Amino acid sequence: MPDKESRNEYMNILLDSQIEKDPLIVKLN
Repeated sequence: MPDKESRNEYMNILLDSQIEKDPLIVKLN
């Protein structure tokens, strides 16, 4: 399991790519 910082970076990357596909996810932030 990645450490917290790596997981945060990974989640940010996922969110960035999701936002491009699905603007609704922006409202979750």
